[in-house]
Amino acid sequence: MTVYELFSGVSLIYHDIFSIGGAASPPVTGDFLEVSFCCGGRSEYRGSQHCYYLSADEYMMRRCSPDDTGARYPTGQYSGVTLLADMNGDMKELSQLLDGAERVPALLAERLRGALYLNGTPDIAVHIFKELWDLREKASAGLMRIKAVELLMALGDIDMNTSQAREHSITDEQMKVADKVCTFACANLNEHYTIAQLAEMMRVSQTKLKYCFRMVYGCSLYAYLRRQKMYAAAELLRTTDRNILDIAVDCGYDNGSKFAKAFRDVMGRSPRDYRKYSGVRMEHFTAERTAAPV
Repeated sequence: MTVYELFSGVSLIYHDIFSIGGAASPPVTGDFLEVSFCCGGRSEYRGSQHCYYLSADEYMMRRCSPDDTGARYPTGQYSGVTLLADMNGDMKELSQLLDGAERVPALLAERLRGALYLNGTPDIAVHIFKELWDLREKASAGLMRIKAVELLMALGDIDMNTSQAREHSITDEQMKVADKVCTFACANLNEHYTIAQLAEMMRVSQTKLKYCFRMVYGCSLYAYLRRQKMYAAAELLRTTDRNILDIAVDCGYDNGSKFAKAFRDVMGRSPRDYRKYSGVRMEHFTAERTAAPV
């Protein structure tokens, strides 16, 4: 995570998370307006009784209070941009770039009224977020500030009734079903359980199990487990000199060619090439940080 303090009380945060299994951001410690855009991976936000999920090219807005949890990244992979405004801060510096901009964070926070706004439809805010993401390597203070104010003004014109949060949410109980089956399946990664067997263990229908899992993790259970195996294999390729076929066997493959194809499908290159260029991660999750904070 890289944080740029653009104005007094207004920060721009770049996230680039890659881990085997889930991950989470620190808990919220104040009264903030948070606007987050997902570039890749998946993030989860907790409401009072629901969980909301953000996928690539989607953004959300919420007003955070000191008792709110931070974002959770159920797949362990997430890259994105967050604009964070301290509601107790002085926003006057925003007006130096555009008159009236200092009022927008408070206006948005008031219009949210405890709800979470989520948009998965391409609009001007998505375009600006992508420009901000492209700026992460340039670390241009002036451009970041201009784009941040431009983003706030674009968000200020949004109709809150267009929120798609409901379509991107499930109940806490449904989330726990998905997490429980994921924990069990990952603990038995080299065993094969059918959806019917897992549903019976969890005491839910097969339809419910599949729906809950896809809502939380953004893919089918089998696709998720396949990725986890390849991530574990990638870790072994980076950190050991073990024979590739031995690693394939550890991942449940007795055929080197099938393992190589599965690895390439997930990681974008063959196991041999991945080891050769160790430290190179999946392209859409890479975000090198080469400049000092603004």
